[in-house]
This record gives sequence, structure tokens and C-alpha cells, in this order.
Amino acid sequence: MLIVFLKILVIFLMVGIGFISNKAHVLNGESNKHLVNLMLIITNPALILSSMSNRTPNPKLVNVSITVVIGSIVFFLIVSA
Repeated sequence: MLIVFLKILVIFLMVGIGFISNKAHVLNGESNKHLVNLMLIITNPALILSSMSNRTPNPKLVNVSITVVIGSIVFFLIVSA
């Protein structure tokens, strides 16, 4: 439970730093847009992958993950048709 709390705390700290820098007019609107994209596209997925790579995979979790991926692919194929 503590590990999950610390991971979420890191995300909230990143958001808080961005909020404070925006209110203090440290960054202009264009810089803000690039930082948000950096956080959403690169930093958060990297944080998720690093938290998942620190432990051994559970076979049940692997099966559920495969099911979710296959279900998502089938869903997107049906919706896009």
C-alpha cells in the first residue's frame, strides 16, 4: 500500500509543481503545453512501467493482461469497421 501511495504522490508532486509554476508565470502557454505533453506521453507511462518492472510477474496477472489487450484490439476493430 505504501508503494502505491508513493507512486501517486510523485504524480501529484509533478502536477503541483506545474500548477505553481503556471500561477507564478514562470512558464508561458507554449511551454506549459509542451510540459503537459511530456508528462502525459513520456513520464507517466515510464513511471507505470518502472513500478511494474520491479517485481516478478504473477501468472494470473499476465493472463488477465493478455485478455484485456486482446479484448481492446477486438473492440477497436469492431468500432472502426
